[in-house]
Amino acid sequence: MIKIIDLVKNQKVHFHFARNGQLWYATDSGFVFPVPFSDMGDGTFLPSDKAILFMRYIRKQLNRMSEDEKLAYKIMIDYKDAFDMLGKL
Repeated sequence: MIKIIDLVKNQKVHFHFARNGQLWYATDSGFVFPVPFSDMGDGTFLPSDKAILFMRYIRKQLNRMSEDEKLAYKIMIDYKDAFDMLGKL
């Protein structure tokens, strides 16, 4: 199971693109989520920022995902972590 704390603690988000009225960001761990233009108001959305500031949007995306999508994301992260560890040997 994906825990929101794992997606925001000591993580940053990075802007990728804007499409269909949404800004699309990804966390350092690769979790991708949208931020609707309508929620922006007069806020400033930087190219990179602390993930904790985007927790609201990350949580919304997690709630939209099916259990299969969450499992696929978890497997992807587990493999990425394993390959990162191998590279450090």
